[in-house]
Amino acid sequence: MSRIPEIAGVSPIHNGQVCSTWGNYHFKTFDGDIFQLPSTCNHVVTSLCKSSYEDFNIQMRRQVVNNQPTISKITMKLDGVVVELSKGSVVVNGNNATLPFSQSGILIEETPSYIKIKAKLGLVAIWNQDDSFLVEMDIKFRNKTCGLCGDFNGIQQFDEFYSHGMKLSPVDFGNFWKLDGPTESCTENTLPSNQNCPNLKPVCEQLLSGPAFSSCKDLLAIDSFVESCVSDLCHCDNSTKSFCLCNTISEYSRQCVHAGGKPKQWRTEQFCYKTCPFNMEYQECGNPCVDTCSNPERGQLCEEHCSDGCFCPPGTVFDDVNKNGCIALSQCYCRHNGKTYVPGESYSSTCKDCSCAGGQWKCVDKDCPGTCAVEGGSHINTYDGKAYTFHGDCSYVLTKDCDGMQFTVLGDLVQCGLSDSETCLKAVTLSLSEGATVINIQPNGKAFVNGIYSQLPFSAAGVTIFRASSFFIIVQTTFGLQLEIQLSPIMQVYIAASTVWQQRTCGLCGNFNNNQGDDFKVLSGVTEGTAIGFANTWKTRASCPDIKSSFESPCSLSLDNEKYAQHWCSQLADPKGLFAPCHTAISPDMYKENCMYDSCNCEKSEDCMCAAVSSYVHACAAEGIQLSGWRDTICNKYSTSCPSTMVYSYSIKSSDRSCRCYSDSDFTCSITFESVDGCVCSEGTYLDDEGKCVAPASCPCYYKGSVVSPGEVISKDGTMWYGPTCVAPMVFFNCSSASPGVRGLECQKSCNILDMACISTECISGCMCPSGLVSDGKGGCIKPDLCPCSHNGATYQPGDSIKVDCNTCTCKDRKWQCTTNLCHGTCAIYGDGHYITFDGKRFTFEGDCEYTLTKDYCENNNANGSFRVITENIPCGTTGTTCSKAIKLFLGNNELILTEGNYQVVERNTGEAVPYQIRTMGIYLVIEANNGLILMWDRKTSMFIKLNPQIKGHVCGLCGNYDGNANNDFTTRSQAVVVNPLDFGNSWKVSASCPDAKSKRSPCTANPYRQSWSQKQCSIIQSNVFTDCHSKVDPSPFYDACVTDSCACDSGGDCECFCTAVAAYAEACNEAGACIAWRNPQICPLFCDYYNPTGECEWHYKACGAQCMKTCRNPSGSCSTQIPPLEGCYPKCPPAQPFFDEDIMKCVEKEQCGCYGRDGKHYNNGEKTNSSSSRSSTNSSSSTNSSSSSSSTNSSSRRSSSSTNSSSRRSSSSTNSSSSCSSTNSSSRRSSSSTNSSSRRSSSSTNSSSSCSSTNSSSSCSSTNSSSRRSSSSTNSSSRRSSSSTNSSSRRSSSSTNSSSSCSSTNSSSRRSSSSTNSSSGRSCSSTNSSSGCSSGRSSSSTNSSRSSSSTNSSSSSNSSSSSTNSSRSSSTNSSSSTNSSSSSSTNSSSSTNSSSVRSCSSTNSSRSSSNCAEHVRWTETEDDRQCETEDDRQCETEDDRQCEIEDDRQCETEDDRQSEDDRQSETQDDRQSETQDDRQNGITSEGG
Repeated sequence: MSRIPEIAGVSPIHNGQVCSTWGNYHFKTFDGDIFQLPSTCNHVVTSLCKSSYEDFNIQMRRQVVNNQPTISKITMKLDGVVVELSKGSVVVNGNNATLPFSQSGILIEETPSYIKIKAKLGLVAIWNQDDSFLVEMDIKFRNKTCGLCGDFNGIQQFDEFYSHGMKLSPVDFGNFWKLDGPTESCTENTLPSNQNCPNLKPVCEQLLSGPAFSSCKDLLAIDSFVESCVSDLCHCDNSTKSFCLCNTISEYSRQCVHAGGKPKQWRTEQFCYKTCPFNMEYQECGNPCVDTCSNPERGQLCEEHCSDGCFCPPGTVFDDVNKNGCIALSQCYCRHNGKTYVPGESYSSTCKDCSCAGGQWKCVDKDCPGTCAVEGGSHINTYDGKAYTFHGDCSYVLTKDCDGMQFTVLGDLVQCGLSDSETCLKAVTLSLSEGATVINIQPNGKAFVNGIYSQLPFSAAGVTIFRASSFFIIVQTTFGLQLEIQLSPIMQVYIAASTVWQQRTCGLCGNFNNNQGDDFKVLSGVTEGTAIGFANTWKTRASCPDIKSSFESPCSLSLDNEKYAQHWCSQLADPKGLFAPCHTAISPDMYKENCMYDSCNCEKSEDCMCAAVSSYVHACAAEGIQLSGWRDTICNKYSTSCPSTMVYSYSIKSSDRSCRCYSDSDFTCSITFESVDGCVCSEGTYLDDEGKCVAPASCPCYYKGSVVSPGEVISKDGTMWYGPTCVAPMVFFNCSSASPGVRGLECQKSCNILDMACISTECISGCMCPSGLVSDGKGGCIKPDLCPCSHNGATYQPGDSIKVDCNTCTCKDRKWQCTTNLCHGTCAIYGDGHYITFDGKRFTFEGDCEYTLTKDYCENNNANGSFRVITENIPCGTTGTTCSKAIKLFLGNNELILTEGNYQVVERNTGEAVPYQIRTMGIYLVIEANNGLILMWDRKTSMFIKLNPQIKGHVCGLCGNYDGNANNDFTTRSQAVVVNPLDFGNSWKVSASCPDAKSKRSPCTANPYRQSWSQKQCSIIQSNVFTDCHSKVDPSPFYDACVTDSCACDSGGDCECFCTAVAAYAEACNEAGACIAWRNPQICPLFCDYYNPTGECEWHYKACGAQCMKTCRNPSGSCSTQIPPLEGCYPKCPPAQPFFDEDIMKCVEKEQCGCYGRDGKHYNNGEKTNSSSSRSSTNSSSSTNSSSSSSSTNSSSRRSSSSTNSSSRRSSSSTNSSSSCSSTNSSSRRSSSSTNSSSRRSSSSTNSSSSCSSTNSSSSCSSTNSSSRRSSSSTNSSSRRSSSSTNSSSRRSSSSTNSSSSCSSTNSSSRRSSSSTNSSSGRSCSSTNSSSGCSSGRSSSSTNSSRSSSSTNSSSSSNSSSSSTNSSRSSSTNSSSSTNSSSSSSTNSSSSTNSSSVRSCSSTNSSRSSSNCAEHVRWTETEDDRQCETEDDRQCETEDDRQCEIEDDRQCETEDDRQSEDDRQSETQDDRQSETQDDRQNGITSEGG
C-alpha cells in the first residue's frame, strides 16, 4: 500500500506545478523561468512527450487587438478528446458545447471571470478569455513534459534554455515549439530593446511591494516580475499603460496565491478596476467554491486556494435557481419536480404537505394507509415498499394481524402455464374472526361466503363487497382494511391497511413499520435473506412443496416476445409519452421491468402486458395523478369491448350507478375508494341485479337491501375424491364421507405452518398424518416438539446457533431466540454507479461530478458533524462507464484522499481531531474511525461504508438517511423526497457549477454486440459456483448490474468491469456467511505470487479473508468485529518476522515497524513528535512524559531505529510528551522488552520463560537471547527498513532480536509487566509466573556498558556504525531477566545514550489481583520500547509504584553504587574480549568511547 506524505493546509504551495502566460507575451515555466516571447504563432504550451502515450497536448495562439496582445485560440487534446477555446466559443470534438460541460472525464465550467477546464487525468487549465492562461499539472507528470512550459523537472534553465551546451534565447526556445498550420509560415516578432527606456524599476518595485502584497514578499521573489513590469512599461504607449501594468500585477497576485499567500485588494476605481455582473464584488482572494441556494455549504469543503474574480458579498449566496445574482439565503427559491416555488409557498401530495423556507423544504407527513399489491401473479410490493418476485404454487398468507385472528387475507398463487415461472393469482380469501366468516373471490368475479355463492353487493360481519366496475371488486371493512381486486385482464389485488395496523401485520405484505429492511422477517424470529426463503414460510398447506430459485430470463427465450414487450412496455418510461405526467410521483422503472418480464413469460402476452401497464396507472391514481386517454393507443381492446349497455371510464371512485342506489339508499352507495377504471353504466342508466344497464323506470324495487322477487342462491358442492394408497404412518382422509364442516387435507399441519391458523374454503381429500403428529415436509410425520428451526433454506435442530448480522440466534421450540445487538448499517457502492443505501434501497446513478455519499452535517446536526464522504467517478469507455473512483474522506480536521489505489492525508484548518486507523486487508484499503465510521475500498470501483447505529437518522447523502425507512431515502439536499434517481443524485453534487447527470441509454442497447458476451460471463453469479449463497443473498440485482457494466466497458477494462461486479456479489455473500471461492486462473485471477520473494511462498489468495493479522499499524492484531471477511492476497508471516508492514508489503520484525500516529503518519524509532500537534495512536489519549530526544540517523535504509538520551527514572503515562508513538487495543498495561540472559550482571528471575508480562499473557515484549553480559547486535535484513536485532553470543549491547512478541499484550493477568531492554525509561514494574497486578517486590538489574558495537548487514547499506552507551549501573536482585541498555543499532548512524538512573523493580510469585489494570487498554511508545497502560494507571502507580519508589530507591541506589566499582573492573576485560571476538566475527572495527 503506497501512500503520499501528509500535506499541511488545504492547498499547499504549488508554484512548481503551475505554468502561465499573461500580458505582453510573458511566460512562466513550471520550473520558475520567466521569459518573453512576442509571437502570434501557434505554439505547443505543454504536452506529455516523454511517455509512450501522449495523454495531453495543449497549444495556444495570440493575436493583437487594439494594439494589445490577447489569446485568440487554445487547442487542447486531452486523452483523445479535442477541446477548442476561443472568445465566446467552446467546441468539443467538433461540436459546440453548452457550459457547464462534462464528458469523458473532462469538466468545463464558466465563472464570471474564467473558463476552467479540469481533466481527471491530472490537469487543470484556466483562461480569463483575454490575456491570461495557466496550466496546473499533477506531480505524476514531473520530468515528462515538453513545450513552452518546460520539462517540469524542478530545475530552472536546465533542458529548456540550453541545447548542446549553448544557451538559447527565448525566441530560439520558442521556435522549438512553434507549430505552423499546413500552409502557414509564421515568424516571431522581435522584442525592442529596453535601453532607451527611463529607469522604471523603482515604480515597479513600489507597485509589487505595496501593502496589498505584504503576505507575498516572503513567499515569492519579485525580481522577475519587476523585470516584466519594466519591459511592459517601456514598450507600452500611453493608451495601453494601464493594460501593461495591470496584467503583470495581476499575475504576481495569482502567483502569490499559488505560493500560499493571500493578497489584499490592490485595485481601485481609478487603477485596474474590474466590473462584475449582478450585485457581485471583485475580490483579489475570494473563495472559488461558491455558496449557492442549492448548496449553501459548498465553501466549507473547498480544497482550492483563493482566486481573483467576482464573488457574492458576505452574508449572501448565489441564486443558482433563478440566476439572479446574490441574495440572502432566506430569499432562496425551492424546486420540486421541475417547478419553482417562492419562499413560503407550499405543495401537497397524498401523504404530505411541504412548504418552502430558505431553499429548503419543510414537510409534514399525513396519516396515510399502507398499500400492498400482488401483481402479475408473481410481483409483490409490501406495505413498506419492498418489491420482490415470487412464483408460488400454494395458498399463501398475504397479510394478517399478528396479534390475533381478526383478519387474514390469503392469495392462491398457482401455476397456470407450462413453465414453473408462469403463475397466476387464482383466488383471494378474507377470513374474519378466527375463520368465523370466510369470503372467497374467484377470478370470474364470483364471491363465496362460507362456501356459499353470494350475489354482489354483499354486506355482513362488518364487511361490504361490491363491484366498482366490470374490472374491479371492492371489499370494504369496518376495521381499517380495504381490498381492491382487479379481474381484467388478469386477477390482481391491492390491499390498503390503515395506520392502526402499523407494526401489527405479517405475511407476504410485510410488517408495515416503514422499514423495508425487516420485511422478510418470519414468525420464527429471523430475517430471511431471499424472497423465496421468506415466501416459503407463509404457505398455508403442508402438502405444498417449497419453491426453488429460478434465474431464467423469459425474454431471452423468444426474440419476438422480447421485441413485443420492448415496444409496448417502453412506453411506460417514455419521458414524453402518455405516462410522463406521473413520472415525478411514481418511478416507472420497476413497472417497466415487470411489464417486460410478464409479457415474455405469459402465454397470453397482451393480457399480462396490459395488466402491468394498468398497475402503473393504478399506482398513479393512488398518488392523485389521473392518467386519461392512455387506452387510445395501448390495450384498447378492453376499453372497446364493454357490454352494449355500458361505457368505459378511466376514473371510477364510487358505486352509485346501480338500481340499489337509485331505488333505496344502499350501504354500497356511500363508499368511496381509490380511482379504478372499467366498464360502468352510462349517464342516466343504472345497473340492475342481472348486470344490465337499464333506465330508472326499469329498476326493480328493494326492501331493506333485498329484491322483492327472491334471488337465487347457488350452493357449491364438494368434489368427490377417491383415496390413493398412503405411506404409513399417513392415513387417507375422504371428504365425501365426512360430516359437514369437517376439514381435510387443507388443514394438515406441518412444521412450517404449525402456528398458522387454518382457513378452509373447501374440504380437500388426501393423505394426512394421524392425530398428534405433523408433517415433516418430506413425506413423513413427526411430533410437533421435534420440529427443527429453518433459516435461508437450511434446517437446524434445537440448541443450534447461527449468526444473523451482528446477533447470535439459538433454536428453541421451533423458533429463534436472538440477541438484540444494534448492528452497523452498510451502504454499498459498486461498479458503474450501483448503490445500496443504509436502509437497503437499490438504485443506479451515473454522474461525472463529485457527490456527497454520506455525512453527519445534516439539517438536524449541521454544527456538530464529524465526517463527510465524497466520491468522484473516473470514467473510461465511449459510454463514460466508471472504471475507478476517487474518494475524499473528511474526518474532523483531516482529509483523506483515496485515488489510484493510494491515499493522501491533508491537514485542514477546521474541525477537531478524529482518531482513525488505516490498514490493508486483502484487496481492500480499510479506514476505521472512532466516530463510528468504517470505509472499505477495493481501490477500484467498489466501496462499503459502515456506520454505528448510534448515528442512525443523523446522516444524509446518496447513501440515504439511515432511519430504517427506505421509502424516504431519496431525500434531496433541499429536504424534498423525490422518486427519480437522477433528481436525487444531482441534488447531492458538491459543486453547483458541475452539469446535471442525464438519463443514459442502456449500454447493452447501445452496444448490442456486447450483450451476449456479458450475459455469458455474468451467468457465473447465477451458476452452481454460488449455489451456497443463492439462499442468503438474491443474485438477480447483482447479475443485472454485472451485465450492464460489462456491456458498457467497450474500450478496455471489460474484464475489470465484469470482475468488479462479480466480486461485489461475492463480498455480499461473504458478509452473509457464505464464502465462495469463485476466482480461478481463467476467471478474474489474483496473482498473489507477485508479492512472494524468489523461492518463497508466503503469500496466498484467500477468498474469505484471513484472521486479523499483526501489522505494523495494528501490532496487537485486533480488528473490529464489524469488518467482514475481505478477499485478497494475505501473507503468512514467519515467527522470526511476525509483523506485516503494509507500506512495503513484507513481513518484518517488530523493531522494523517504527510507530504510527492516528493520522497514519509514520515515525522512525526514536523520532520525536510534538505532543501539541502530535497524533498519537487511535483510541489513546495517553503519552509518555519523557525528555528523550532522538539521535541523528544518516541511513540509506528507509527506516532505522535509533537510540535515545533519557534522564527519566520512571516511564509512566501522562499527557505532555515530546516523543510518543502509539498503537491500539492492547490488553496489557505495560510491557517492555525482557532479556533471558546468563550474564553475571543480569540475574534472571525464578520460573521465568522470557516475558516481561505475567505467565498468562498472550504477548510479551521483545526478548533477547544472549549468552553474555554484552552482546553485539547484528542485523541481516533485506528490508528497506532496518532495525537492530540480536541473536548473538557476543557480549556487547542487549538490543532485541527475532522476537515474535509485541508490546501490546492481550488477556494478561498482569496489571503492569515490564522488564526493559533498550529502554530510556527509568523504572518499570514487572511480574513473572504470577497472577499479580503491579509489582510489590524489588529487583533491579543493569548493564553497565561503556562500549557497544553493532553491525548491520543490510541490503540498503554496508557501512559500519558504532554506537556508544554510557549507562548508570544498578544491582540486580530477583530480576525477571531485565537488561536496561540504551544501545540500538542503525545503518550508517551513530547514537549515544546517557541514562542517569535505570531501575527495574520486579516481583516473583506475587498473589495480587489484576482485576482492574487490564481494562480500557491504550499504549504508547518511547524510542524502541512500548509501555502499555490502562485508565487505572493512577491506581497502579499509587499501590505499587510508590512502593517501588519509596521502599526500594535507597536500596537500588546503594546497590547500584556498590556495583559500579565491580562493573568498572570487569569492563576492561569484557571489552577486550568483545573487541577480539565480536569484531572479528562481524567484520567491524568498533572504537571505544
